[in-house]
Amino acid sequence: VWESIPISDIERVEVVKGAGSALYGSSALGGVIDVITKKNVDVNSTSVRLYGGFYQQPTYSQWRWSSHPRYFQGASIMHSQPIGLGDFGLVASLSYKRNDGYIQNDFFRRLNFYAKTAGTVGPNQSLKVFGDLFNQYSGNFLYWENIDHALQPSANSLGQWVKSTRADLAGIYTNVMSDKFMWILRGSYYYNYWYDNFGVTPTGVGDSSSSSTGYLEYQGIWNAAPSTILTFGAVGQLDFIHSNSFTDKTSNSGALYFQGEQSFDSLQVTLGGRYDYEKIQDKGAFNQFNPKLGLVYGLGREASLRASIGTGYRAPSIGETYASIQSGGVSIIPNPALLPEKSVSEEIGGMVPPSYFALIDAAVFQSDYWNMIEPEFTSSGQITFQNVTRARIQGYEIDASSDLGSDFLTLKASYTYVYPLN
Repeated sequence: VWESIPISDIERVEVVKGAGSALYGSSALGGVIDVITKKNVDVNSTSVRLYGGFYQQPTYSQWRWSSHPRYFQGASIMHSQPIGLGDFGLVASLSYKRNDGYIQNDFFRRLNFYAKTAGTVGPNQSLKVFGDLFNQYSGNFLYWENIDHALQPSANSLGQWVKSTRADLAGIYTNVMSDKFMWILRGSYYYNYWYDNFGVTPTGVGDSSSSSTGYLEYQGIWNAAPSTILTFGAVGQLDFIHSNSFTDKTSNSGALYFQGEQSFDSLQVTLGGRYDYEKIQDKGAFNQFNPKLGLVYGLGREASLRASIGTGYRAPSIGETYASIQSGGVSIIPNPALLPEKSVSEEIGGMVPPSYFALIDAAVFQSDYWNMIEPEFTSSGQITFQNVTRARIQGYEIDASSDLGSDFLTLKASYTYVYPLN
């Protein structure tokens, strides 16, 4: 739940375009968004945020399902301070959000607690531990009643709700062994429980599910030579799900990956790959190797040409494979034959500084996707997740920026054209 991370504790957000499964594995189908939190806390700081508002009435009178204003509001408080153990600091945040919803039965109430501590634990060793607890009560809007009641759900889903609790605990340990080698150990535990009132199931009224995920990763970074950097690692994950929607299921997955960066005068080459294994209970094992190649050729004074190609994939989730749910008069049935989504992304681009105060970046790109997963109606009127299509996204983008010789002002302009094909 990305909103559980307080914005004031985020150092930066990095976006890597294109298929990224060579390093990041499943779900890095079209790109990677990396949210990086701040490092050690060295000052006392407290921030409080309050907000509120309301929705105006819909434009068309027949869409006005309520005569009362629909409000939304929220409050949060975050505090950070050193805790007296070396350079360790503590960050803690508590927030509450409430939204009546512009659409009928699309409300939510959210309570979130977040905490993090980070610091050094020895010479050239650091530790970061963080966790959050997220609780939500929300309505269910699956589809509209009709064109004259577009903001109201179908009659048989009115009054449906979902309650969920999610908790996460994670840690990152870094050990810089020398100026040539460091290693990182990442581990996490994630728990999710939800239940609803969506009608009668074999075990009673409503669906429910609890799941636990354990994750462990080792990563090494070796500066083999002044112009050579090698990154390698291993990943393991276990999932346990107990649900009255598709009984109990487990899955296990693992991966080995590597990436090498080598400089040859003006040319920098990046070559990597990752082998993934995944096994869902009562379904055949899935194996996938994803390679990646990147080239950057420097032309001098910030000018460069670049090209890259990489592959990606997304394995079907247990829910997509085995879900058996009744909601809003619609039945969702399992599909154990579901295949992973796959992709290939290519990009060619370059940067040129027309002056000392400006930079222009331009690129053309293409991504191909196979076996895209979507819920589809069967001939009997039920819904099942299926591999529905091959798709392609082509386009180009141009980005220009200038600081006009100033230390405090930057101007940017960009244009992106995207042409999707089904």
